[in-house]
Amino acid sequence: MKLEDILLKRGEVPVVGNHVFVPIHPKLFDQSLEINKNLAQEVFPEAAQEWYNDMEEHVKTTDDKQTKFLFSLVSKSKKPLIKKIDGKYAVIRPEYQIESKTEGMLTNGLVKSFVPWGGGHGSLGLAGMSDDGPEPGIDIESTARIGPRNTRFSEEKFKEYCFIPKDKINDYSHGTAAYAYTQHNVDIYFQASFLECWVRNYLNEVMKRVL
Repeated sequence: MKLEDILLKRGEVPVVGNHVFVPIHPKLFDQSLEINKNLAQEVFPEAAQEWYNDMEEHVKTTDDKQTKFLFSLVSKSKKPLIKKIDGKYAVIRPEYQIESKTEGMLTNGLVKSFVPWGGGHGSLGLAGMSDDGPEPGIDIESTARIGPRNTRFSEEKFKEYCFIPKDKINDYSHGTAAYAYTQHNVDIYFQASFLECWVRNYLNEVMKRVL
């Protein structure tokens, strides 16, 4: 597939309720790659703005009072106020703060975990994975079953993201198994939607630079 087709499009991995994961192209675990260790920081402002714009529309139609309340803490002005604190970007409000925090990296520079509210308050990460990347059959926590019900990929794209040897599978119409950033302590849509947006933008920028 062409790079533009491999990139993750908005809406391809929709947030359903509070459930979120973001599939990872298997080539990004190649430990010979040299991924810029500051990329998560670099994409944060644009991702935060995209999320803000989407949430601004979402709260107009949702009945979720918690989502509306939390967004009201962020939307005190027309755009999210993004500043740097100790060299890291953050969405700043007196009542609520979303920070561009990450924890850990693989040997090749791929981020292990995204923790915008701290590790105990909602994150997406590579659960249990060593610094050298996945070990087939072992790192099952960092995988997701992706299919038409939760992932809007074509059959060709399911095949592209599959980490199982291609000669082992003949039919991708029902999806496949992929490595993924999976959720921890994510229990509200507000968190899930922000994480999906930031991580998707991060992975796309990584792929643009190394694939």
